[in-house]
Amino acid sequence: MQQLLIFVKDFFPTINELVLGVNRRNISAYKIYINIGYSDTGNIFVGRNGDQHILTKKIYWMKIKNWFYYTIL
Repeated sequence: MQQLLIFVKDFFPTINELVLGVNRRNISAYKIYINIGYSDTGNIFVGRNGDQHILTKKIYWMKIKNWFYYTIL
């Protein structure tokens, strides 16, 4: 997760939300994302590899003394 945040800050500094899809059959991955703070939007994407839960996580960036910090709600 930390590496993803560094990548987002370096290449997409205006991004304030992460959105991803998790296959409905992948219950373990779904539980992991929920446990680390992602929220299920309640929307389902119907894809060629099965239905996907759409999950989201807000990112708030703060700059303190030339360092960027983030909080994820």
